Amino acid sequence: MLVVIPMTKYALEHMPLYQQTKARGFFSGMKEQGMVMTDLEHDQLGPCKRAYKLSGLEPETLCTHGPDPAPPGFNMYGEPAPPSREQSTVNQREYGSKVTCDGDGETGNRVELIYAHAANQPSRLDIFRTTFQQYASDIDSMVDISATETGDTRHVRYVHDTSCVPKIAEVSFPPTAISSFSQTVAELNALGFNKISRKYIVFVDAHIYCGIGTLNDDDTVNSSNLNNSGPSYGRVDAGCWSASVPAHELGHMLGAVQLSSPHSGGAWHCVDEYDRMCYLDGPRYPAMQYACDNPSHDVVFDCNHDDYFNTDPVEGSYLSTHWNMANSQFLIGAPKRLVQEVRSLFPQKEKGNRE
Repeated sequence: MLVVIPMTKYALEHMPLYQQTKARGFFSGMKEQGMVMTDLEHDQLGPCKRAYKLSGLEPETLCTHGPDPAPPGFNMYGEPAPPSREQSTVNQREYGSKVTCDGDGETGNRVELIYAHAANQPSRLDIFRTTFQQYASDIDSMVDISATETGDTRHVRYVHDTSCVPKIAEVSFPPTAISSFSQTVAELNALGFNKISRKYIVFVDAHIYCGIGTLNDDDTVNSSNLNNSGPSYGRVDAGCWSASVPAHELGHMLGAVQLSSPHSGGAWHCVDEYDRMCYLDGPRYPAMQYACDNPSHDVVFDCNHDDYFNTDPVEGSYLSTHWNMANSQFLIGAPKRLVQEVRSLFPQKEKGNRE
């Protein structure tokens, strides 16, 4: 049963600070929540569908809904916390930095981890390497428990070494490239991190954003869906280093949440909590529905599995006829060719035709 929560004092107290100030009609706290709009161009009529276009990447077009505000409990200017056992406990998965192995760890569609810092600052990768690898493992657990809820299994196909531990590339940028998401992506492109076979999760050693990621407005069901290729980029800054924030950005990169989905909030998120991709979102701030009322479900993708992730959707349902993140070729276990495409190649014969 869905429970609709109107804009009450309770709802205000259980949303991020940025959303609170917006809902109350104030604009203070935006920068403190990572809501930095530098170098993002509002794309009212173009391919980004009322979202934002990253500037300086012409002729390529990359879209984003903009920065995600820091969730409750995160301090944008604080030092990153050590990895938590929360996800592993909730998902009953083994706590460790290994991920699911697939092939040689390099070829094919993969999610790649990058650590980035300004060239005038020392690297801290040696300090946080195992932390990032643990985050990657926890994200993998989130994806798999989401698949388990619908009767199957999925794992993130990472770039990894022969021991099944995620590799982490290191880059140093001019300070100007750290200052905006667009400039970060432009610098990564220049350094060769622009493969169509990659979704990049970038841990940036700075305190400008919480999280921000690229997305594609494409809800078509076939495997040529724009969300089924890269390059895509998700940036998470030090105050929000965790498993939950990059998991959210990865969700965007893999195609969640399309504007046509049943519980879309109208700005690339959903309204049926608890869910990794749902929160009270502008510009419309629709009422939230607590269809999955256990807060621990916040680490799982897709409450009730009817908006963007289901390994076995009912025929005729939204996810059987629209883009389904569970079919992403960046996930181990996803079908190589979608059922709908096979049916189009081998249409059912009319009754009575025995040939």
